[in-house]
Amino acid sequence: MDEGLPVTTTPVEAMECDSSSMLDPEVAEQFKKEGNEAYKLKEYDRAAELYSKAIEHNPGHAVYYSNRALTYYYLESYSAALEDSQRAIRIDEKFVKGYLRAGCCYLALGNPQQAISFLNKALEFEKRNSDALSKIQQANYVVKCIETADACFNKGDFRTALHYWNQCLGSSPSCVRYKVKKAEVLVMLEKYSESNVICNELLMTDRTNADAIYVKGLTLYYQDMSDRATKIFRQVLRLNPDHKPSQIVIRKSKQLASKKEEGNSAFKLGQYQQACELYTEALTIDPYNKLTNSKLHCNRALVESKVLISCVCSLLPYIVNIIYEC
Repeated sequence: MDEGLPVTTTPVEAMECDSSSMLDPEVAEQFKKEGNEAYKLKEYDRAAELYSKAIEHNPGHAVYYSNRALTYYYLESYSAALEDSQRAIRIDEKFVKGYLRAGCCYLALGNPQQAISFLNKALEFEKRNSDALSKIQQANYVVKCIETADACFNKGDFRTALHYWNQCLGSSPSCVRYKVKKAEVLVMLEKYSESNVICNELLMTDRTNADAIYVKGLTLYYQDMSDRATKIFRQVLRLNPDHKPSQIVIRKSKQLASKKEEGNSAFKLGQYQQACELYTEALTIDPYNKLTNSKLHCNRALVESKVLISCVCSLLPYIVNIIYEC
């Protein structure tokens, strides 16, 4: 069974060799043949079981691990597929398909640099291997997409960033980091429900994923629910005390609340010019917090109207006098 590595269905757990099983290479080969037939019928779970039985009867055969790796890959169980690929390589250091499949698994898991390393190793033994050359090109593209996505995000071009994270996920469908990055971009595009769906799926697998929890906090922060958001960010910091994004947003949230309150107090005291300056300062804290900033703009507009009315009232006697003299 010598095919490429696309993707489908759900994972099954790797079956370990039973050291008490009787070794029988002929029986192992028969299980391999049956596994190949199941694979051809796309019965990947069944194929994995049969290859596992082949391994039980002959655990020193690299091909059996390589074949099972391929079925795990189709089942989207990339970590199990990677483990089997590496076992195949340990058995036979010149086993090209082991390096190919390990490279493909690393790419699917979101590690394009490691993928390139293993694929280049395959090329050391087969310089013109088309699968390795194609996958290296794909991995290099993912590296460029990551760089472009980060650059676009940093300059506020969130739609383009989303495009490139989607490109990354096309090659690395199981990469948690890429999924979190996409969820964060969706928050910046005000697609809060879509972002939460991604984060909830990640947290079903790992409830301690600090980055996914952080993004859920962002959805609240940008919907002007700062108190609830801060609780979530503090939860992130309990999991990871050095989580800088959470520290930054907590600081911004405090600054916004403080400046807004100072502006409100100045307004109540009739200190309209000072209130206007404080609201203006608050607007510079987080330009992307549109909902909070819209309220600050409204407050500043009210203050400016008060200033305008005050100016008009102070000039009114002069205007009346000018009219009278005319």
